[in-house]
Amino acid sequence: MNGKTERIVRTHFEKYKRELLIEEQISDNPKIKKLLSSASKRGYSKGRPEFIISFKTNTDLLIVIECKADIQKHESPECDNYADYAVDGALLYTSYLSKDFDVLAIAVSGETKRVDRSG
Repeated sequence: MNGKTERIVRTHFEKYKRELLIEEQISDNPKIKKLLSSASKRGYSKGRPEFIISFKTNTDLLIVIECKADIQKHESPECDNYADYAVDGALLYTSYLSKDFDVLAIAVSGETKRVDRSG
């Protein structure tokens, strides 16, 4: 996992680590572990989003981040190609976690900090 895309996201959220708990792929929270236990993008294992971020002052709120290096892999037409597209994967994880949490899903694609606001 330690690709350019993940480093950009990690660096962005590190400045908020006093307010946030930033976990990568696996959470120590038993409730999160249980909810992701069958959330595999390929359908046969545990779900492992790139980042699971929880707020120290609001434990009911999570941010789930899925990353893809290739900007062409941001979102599939039907949002159902969980393993290959960032939006699709983030929405899959959110569908599991939202059973017990309020979840903000973020999909990140690309390997630079440039923001494309055209979509």
